[in-house]
Amino acid sequence: MIVSTRTTPPSVPLWTSAEAITRLHLSVDSEEDNALIDFYIQSATDHVEGPRGTLLGRALINQVWTVTGETFDEFYRLPIAPVSTVVISYVDENGDTVVLPNTSYIIREDHIVLKSGESWPTTNAISMVLTAGYGPASTNVPASIRHAILLLVGHWYANREAVSNPGFATVPIGAEHLLSLHRRMYL
Repeated sequence: MIVSTRTTPPSVPLWTSAEAITRLHLSVDSEEDNALIDFYIQSATDHVEGPRGTLLGRALINQVWTVTGETFDEFYRLPIAPVSTVVISYVDENGDTVVLPNTSYIIREDHIVLKSGESWPTTNAISMVLTAGYGPASTNVPASIRHAILLLVGHWYANREAVSNPGFATVPIGAEHLLSLHRRMYL
């Protein structure tokens, strides 16, 4: 079973409250509303990003994840994408921790492929430290994802309580469509 833990979060937010207020043309009267908008930005980001099982299965701004498992077969498809760097270590038959040379494999956006002539070592304890995300800045994230986050923030700011009217959606349809462009599919 794979266990994924974010060990280092992104160093910058996807949007600042000032950017969201300007782009959404929000009328904000207090610092409390700025804090609320920051909260909505973080909540919307948490809603769409993260490992397998979240809305996208993607990291947005570069962040570090530790992923552990028992067999290399479990890692055919990594739990988060896009991955730019990975350090793979495993426990060998003597109980020693060994780092797998990065010359043995190739990183593709969401999986690791062995190079020709290489094979996975036999083990029952694997740890991978991944850097995942579109880049170090919010501007590296595709515009459609950034736009969807803003739509969520604007929707939640305007509808601060549970939405019960059948004419309203829990997640705005426009945001769903924008995010569907980036959703990872699992077969």
